[in-house]
Amino acid sequence: MSDKKICKYILEIILSFKIKEIYYPEKQKEVKDPKHRERKDVRFDILVEDYEHNLYDVEAQTTDKKDLGWRMRYYAAKIDQRYTLDKGKTYRNIKKAYLIFLCNFDPEGEGRIKYTYHTYEDHNKSKQLQDGLEKL
Repeated sequence: MSDKKICKYILEIILSFKIKEIYYPEKQKEVKDPKHRERKDVRFDILVEDYEHNLYDVEAQTTDKKDLGWRMRYYAAKIDQRYTLDKGKTYRNIKKAYLIFLCNFDPEGEGRIKYTYHTYEDHNKSKQLQDGLEKL
């Protein structure tokens, strides 16, 4: 995944859409918050930005700790905190983010190769919250 062409190709296969171009992938990108040392840090396995400023975080999960949703939430928060919104900008300026967790286990136990998660309105699943975050 550290090779730009291979990384782009794999992302396009997983996401099922074309990406114009990507910047060089960053491996093992550590996000620390020195002001909050008691908070858990994260290390993004592969962090990529495309030329439209969408972010892609690719994580390898080898153990099913039954916390995938919680882990995704935390990683999304860290991406937003560190990379998506500059001072003085509106919330509409937040970059789109794709969290991609590659698992060697079936997190839902349904035998599918891919699960995609979004935020929907509880009473009307046709209404998706437009938050720019996709979790796969």
